[in-house]
Amino acid sequence: MFDIIKSAIKDKTLLKITLSKKINKNQSLRNLFIKPILVSGRELYNLVYRYQTKDITKNVAEIDMLREIGEVCGVGKMLRTCDIFTTTEHIQILIPKNGENKIIRKPVQEQASLSPETQTPAQNPAQSIYLQQLGLLDNSGKVIPSMSHKYKQINQYIELIKPTLKDINPNAKILDMGSGKGYLTFALASYLEHNQIIGVESRQELVDECNRIVAVAKIDNLSFESGLVENYYNYNQDLAGIIALHACDIATDQAIWTGIKNQVEFIIVAPCCQRQIRSNMQDNKEAGLFKSITKYGILFERQAEILTDTIRALILESQGYKTNVIEFIDWEHTPKNTLILAKKSNLTPEYREAALSKIQELKTQFGITEHYLDKLVETAKV
Repeated sequence: MFDIIKSAIKDKTLLKITLSKKINKNQSLRNLFIKPILVSGRELYNLVYRYQTKDITKNVAEIDMLREIGEVCGVGKMLRTCDIFTTTEHIQILIPKNGENKIIRKPVQEQASLSPETQTPAQNPAQSIYLQQLGLLDNSGKVIPSMSHKYKQINQYIELIKPTLKDINPNAKILDMGSGKGYLTFALASYLEHNQIIGVESRQELVDECNRIVAVAKIDNLSFESGLVENYYNYNQDLAGIIALHACDIATDQAIWTGIKNQVEFIIVAPCCQRQIRSNMQDNKEAGLFKSITKYGILFERQAEILTDTIRALILESQGYKTNVIEFIDWEHTPKNTLILAKKSNLTPEYREAALSKIQELKTQFGITEHYLDKLVETAKV
């Protein structure tokens, strides 16, 4: 197993590794997903540990990645199947309770490798066109070296949100709030080809450019329109979900509230610039239980970010959404890489009430008098 992985790394053909098949049905670890990534020019490996109720993500060097595989996969370990995907073949290694490993090799079509110089993604014609129009691919269909990080980040994002998108209504609409240049929006439309994807952006020039690319690529399930997030609170259409990547400050709260108000199936946001809570905590620093922490600038900022997103997650749970918070790799070289994934679930009234109690406890402990999303929810009750 390790020889095969090392050989693929040496040849720069490794795409991803999936470890699966629990040995003990009662154990919490279900999968380990591994992908080569580039972070600030360094070749690292993104590891996603999938447990029954949460995901844990981290980026590590090659030696650490191999050690992690050895700890979870093998005879007497937690997982017993290793799937290695390269640019040329799919190698499946089955690890029995005793005896030799069984290796199955299947050839595959050419796909993207880690090296930007040799990347030739396998796409349909529409994908190639919009990726070229967005400046990710050159005229020969290869990833432009300076944009390789962007290409990998888009694919990584789609991989991370796949579990949340599972089993959604195939005919419903999805809104991408604050779609910007449309990198994610186009990828989402390509992945969810049976759903109508609408990118909402306040800057008209970006809306016009994205719609131009849609027309050139002849994408039937994608469109862009100009608007503000709050204009969609009462959308009153068949809406499956809300996406928002780095909507600044309260725009993230507005995007979440749009989803809650429309009772969508899922809400996925990557928060940014949590100024509202930071300002509120600044005004009430002396009232907070943990004022010794918040007296230091950088710790104060990080604490504000954590509290903002914690309360957002708890509010989502109080509104009936099973919520997870994970970390994903840098998006456009930003440290703002927290991802909140929420899916409409049958949470018990007791569970939802407990989430409300936790929100109040946090607000009291840290001297928070107002959280924008909490205010939107409370105002709707009046």
